[in-house]
Amino acid sequence: MRRGYYEGIRHLKEEGRPGAVKAVILMGDGDWNLHGSPLAKGIGYPDTASDQSVRYESYETTYGIARSAYPWSGSTYDFSNEGYEWYSDLPEPKGVCDVIMSWRRYWPVTTLSNGVLRQGSVSLDGQHTNQNMSVYAMSGTPNEQVRVYTIGFAGTLDQRVVQDITTLSEATGGSYIWAGDEEDLTAVYTQIAGELITEAGVNITLHLSHDNIVINMTVFRGGDLFEYVPETLVSHYNTKEEDIVWVEGYPQEIDQTNDWFGITPPAENAPAYTLSFDIGTIYLHDLWQAEYKLRLLKDGTFELFGPTTSVNFEGDSLTLPTTLISVIPPIDVIGLDQPVLEMKNLRSTAPGPVTDILPIAWDLNYSGTGRVTQEIRYTVVDPMIYQRFLETGPYEWAVAGILYSDYGPMVSQNQQYSIDVSGLSGKCLVKVYASAPGSPDSDIEMMVEIGPDSDQAYIRIE
Repeated sequence: MRRGYYEGIRHLKEEGRPGAVKAVILMGDGDWNLHGSPLAKGIGYPDTASDQSVRYESYETTYGIARSAYPWSGSTYDFSNEGYEWYSDLPEPKGVCDVIMSWRRYWPVTTLSNGVLRQGSVSLDGQHTNQNMSVYAMSGTPNEQVRVYTIGFAGTLDQRVVQDITTLSEATGGSYIWAGDEEDLTAVYTQIAGELITEAGVNITLHLSHDNIVINMTVFRGGDLFEYVPETLVSHYNTKEEDIVWVEGYPQEIDQTNDWFGITPPAENAPAYTLSFDIGTIYLHDLWQAEYKLRLLKDGTFELFGPTTSVNFEGDSLTLPTTLISVIPPIDVIGLDQPVLEMKNLRSTAPGPVTDILPIAWDLNYSGTGRVTQEIRYTVVDPMIYQRFLETGPYEWAVAGILYSDYGPMVSQNQQYSIDVSGLSGKCLVKVYASAPGSPDSDIEMMVEIGPDSDQAYIRIE
């Protein structure tokens, strides 16, 4: 097992992809024999020692076991006389072999079954150096460190072995897990995969090109079709917990006017009419989004993004799917006679503080003859978050219900609905969206304080 840990860790440190999550998963019978203690307990026998051997000739000729300074006895590891193969090619600190002692060599040094004593230098300080595989795994920068998982499948496990490989694995952020059968093994690998999938993307950059757009086989520059309207709002937060956790430095508002005109592109040789974003690393449950406005200068149907639009990851890149946009002239140019659809005076009709049911009402005007469909949405926001973003924050909205009006026309017809906010507390934002045949959609919104503490004052500290 010691050699297995060593080779796996060394390979990832020397050959692993930069920025990738690095982990060794070792599956064994719950014991170790060749090369001794993974934690470098006891005496370290150097792999540079002369007269290396194997216990019996058949170990090499039949089973292909390499000669070593710490020859495997062929039986269970001796915890009363612990030792290990000391690796000379480990990076420092790796301990020193500066103690002279004699230990037994076997075939081909001698054909005697109990071996022959030969003198050499050994190490007694390896446990706190890279000879200890947990120390070696965690050496270097965070991007170079390796997590270790050990899976045992033996029916009977020596508790001293379990203790040592548990210590080794947990010291690296991994774990030791026993799998008794195929079903357990499948569950173990699923568990480990879930723990390792923490980074959805590394070193991500996003380049949104609105240039070289083709309309009717004619290529248009971005400035002929779009006009950038400052500013861009960029958000990055994690949604794993009930309350969102913002990534440091977000949200942020940036003016990308110069980038739009190609004056100071953030990426090397980035052309004009391209908005670039250095996103960095996206972790599991992260949400990153950019909100910006473009004023449309031509009507017609065409692609929103140009051919150089791309999302770039560590060692990979993706292009965005085709996104078409249809722009029509203003309705008054077309000359259509549309029915008026309008909502006014959205309000709470609760007589006092709201702790369970929030009754709301609004006035509806509609000059058409159909029925108006009204969708009621709401979200409850922490007061401090609301203080920062007001109504424009990256909130998660829930649909409370849909209300249908009587057939039109109607003037200031009272509409009512009740929202269940039991157990919630904070700033409740309510939006009502209305649509009706032949009319442009209409919406209205408001904020109401709800919960048992809705009448309390807050002090904001900055």
